[in-house]
Formats: sequence, C-alpha cells, structure tokens
Amino acid sequence: MTNIERLAYTGAMTRLAKLAKILRQEKLDALYITNAASIQYFSNFTGSNGALFVTRSEKFLLTDFRYFLVARRVLPRDIKILDIGNGMEKQWKSLIKKHRVRRMGLEFSSTTLSAHERLKSWSAGIAFTDINTPIAEARISKDAVQLR
Repeated sequence: MTNIERLAYTGAMTRLAKLAKILRQEKLDALYITNAASIQYFSNFTGSNGALFVTRSEKFLLTDFRYFLVARRVLPRDIKILDIGNGMEKQWKSLIKKHRVRRMGLEFSSTTLSAHERLKSWSAGIAFTDINTPIAEARISKDAVQLR
C-alpha cells in the first residue's frame, strides 16, 4: 500500500465515523447514500454504479461485479461489497429485514422520484428522512488526500 493509499484509507475510516454520528443524531436505523460525491467522500469509491447502505453495525457498498476489483482496493475493510447485478430488490429487502430498519435516511436531492417510489414500495413500514443537510455538513471538512 502506498502512502497515498494509506492516507486515503485512514481518511475514509475517519469520514465513515461521521455517518455513525448522523445515525445517532437523526435517530435513524440506516442511511442510503446515492450521491456520487458523497459515496466518494465517505468510502473512496469512484465507480459510476454504487450506493452506500450504512447501519449502526455494518456498512455496505451496493454495486455490480464490474466494480468489485476496484472497490476491494479502495474501500476501507469494514465496508462489505454486495452484488446488485441481478436486481437490487432482493438485497434491499434482506438488508432492511436483517437490520430491522424502521427509519431510513436518504439524500432526497440525489434520489429521483422514481427511485424514491421504488424504495418505498420495497420498504413497507419504513419512514424516510431527508439527510441532505447533515451529509453536506459532514462533507465540509477535507483531509490531505482530498485536497490533492
């Protein structure tokens, strides 16, 4: 691992801790992050197909097989990679059931109406909360790697 990769990894771990704080402050069970800039900020992942699903106990990158190799290289080790290449509905339902999600944070400004409606249809009984402001506030501070 190069010094830059080491710094990026350490920075992502620090930035991921901010998501745990958002979960606590907003009293949420999970966060679903789809904005590419937010995904890169919190995980170092720059692929064009990905989303972060974060709970108090686990973190996941949802993507398809094309991005597995690069994701394994740049993601902090505690982010698990889940394949959504065969459709996301099954993975989504499994995650919300496993983590007993009742309150979910979404970046409303980065979620299309059709995506929001699809998520709602897969998520009976889950309340969605807009997390644009807390995510934007968390992303204000930059580390040395991001400033390069």
